[in-house]
Amino acid sequence: EEEDKEAPTLSETIVSTAVQSAIRLKQSPIPDVIKSCFHASRLVLSKMDERFHLKERAWRLSKQSIEKAIELDQQYAIHEVVTETLFATVTGLVKAGIAYKETPGYS
Repeated sequence: EEEDKEAPTLSETIVSTAVQSAIRLKQSPIPDVIKSCFHASRLVLSKMDERFHLKERAWRLSKQSIEKAIELDQQYAIHEVVTETLFATVTGLVKAGIAYKETPGYS
């Protein structure tokens, strides 16, 4: 009977591997370790912010960066290039997926 079973497809293998990895991760101590690291990092960053006013400096830097980005965009129309590049990338990925699906496999 086992000879009648077909080998799993690449898609089935990827899905199965992802599911099994998620299960193993959930059952491991890794999520708790990550949670502890984030908590400790948050405490350290909070203390650093109290001393060095990092949030305030980050807001000022963000504001200046956004203002500069808007100025550059007005000069060079960067948003058009980014949009065209993103659209071309998505289009290419979709067409590649369709071509992969429609192309006969290696025999």
